[in-house]
Parts: sequence; structure tokens; C-alpha cells
Amino acid sequence: MFFLLLALFLAFNSGTCKSRICKKDPYEVCKQDFVRMEFMDSEDELDYICLYYSEYLECFSKFLHCETTGPLSHPGRYESTVSLLNDVCEKDTLFYKIVAKSLPCIKGALNEGKGNCGKSREKLMDAYKAYVEGKSEGNSGIFEGKGSEAILQEYRTIECLQDINRISCVADYAATECTDLARSAVVEIARRSQIVDDSCADEDIPLLFETVNELYLEKSLKESLSYTFQGLFMK
Repeated sequence: MFFLLLALFLAFNSGTCKSRICKKDPYEVCKQDFVRMEFMDSEDELDYICLYYSEYLECFSKFLHCETTGPLSHPGRYESTVSLLNDVCEKDTLFYKIVAKSLPCIKGALNEGKGNCGKSREKLMDAYKAYVEGKSEGNSGIFEGKGSEAILQEYRTIECLQDINRISCVADYAATECTDLARSAVVEIARRSQIVDDSCADEDIPLLFETVNELYLEKSLKESLSYTFQGLFMK
């Protein structure tokens, strides 16, 4: 609730000292002495992280109406991050309970699951390359009259697919080692933090989703990617 009240307060005080504060770099002003090499794996650590980020976002909020650059400057990203942290950090929410219980699974997914993610990435990229080459030669199906070949061969589109695969792989590991709720938590955190928005253009998502469903992949990998796609973009 703190984060939502903060956002409302800022909406009514956007003009305060704007010209003076906008001359500063928010990422330097708000930088805090916080170094962590490993992912948290306990409820106490989650509470500590929440306190740290609440202070960081409270500081950054002073710059919201300035023309800043960086990850939090994208339209709607700050608000989405505040909303996410509000749900993750408030102990009376269901999302907090799911995340807190799933922390060991998510940590294992981020650490031990990386090896398996490399294998799934290789399979995905091989299938994707074969699909694009086959469709472009025939100039049929989703390629016909849409310029889809150029879209699917763009570096940005390939990077988007790789980012989705990383999230999907971590979510799968969390589900295997913990519960399906842990999988859902991983995808929901990724969606609301908008971590794939820089590589995934909104206008390309329908085409990319359709393409993934047509790839020659193992059923489990294809289903996992489709689940992640829907969780990230179709809510």
C-alpha cells in the first residue's frame, strides 16, 4: 500500500522543484551502498530487499517528471514496478506468500537451471533458423505478403525469443522443484517488471507467437514457451 500512496502523492506534487532536481542524474542520486552476489532464499532476506527497493523507488520518484533515460524512464515501467513491489512486499497479499515460499526454488532455477537453459536455447534457435529458411524459400504461409521474413530475421526479434526462452526455462525449473505457483510467480514478475519489453516489440508478438507454435520442437519445450508467451503478453 505504501507504494500506491506514494504514487498518488507524487501525482499532486509533480511540479515541486522540477527545474532544480532535473539537472541531476537520478541513478547517481538514488544509488545506495548495496551489494548482493546471490539471489535471496529466505523470507527475512525478501523483507530486506523490499526495504532497499522501497527507499530506492521513493528517491527515484522525485525525477518522474524529468526527461530522464534508463530502465525506469520507459512509459509505465516505474508504475508497473511500484505495483509489483507493492504486491510482493506486502505480507498480507497472496503474491507475497507465493513468492516467499518459492524463493529456494527460484534461486535454484537462476543458479542450477542455467545449464539446462543453454540446451533449450540451442534447440530453439536451431528450430527457428530452419523454420525461417524454409518459409522464406517457399514464400508462403505467414510470410505471404506480410514482409514477415524480414521481421523474423531481425536481431531484435531473435533477441526477444531468447529472452522469452530464459524466462521460460527458469519458470520450468521452479515448477519442477517447487510448484506450478512458483512457475506462475516467475512469469508474473517478469511480466510486471517489463524485463523483455526492450527486446520485444508489441507489434511483433502475434507473429512471433504464431511462429513458435509452428516450430519443430519437443512438445514439452513448445508448451513451455507458449505458456510463457501467454503469461507475458496476453493478459
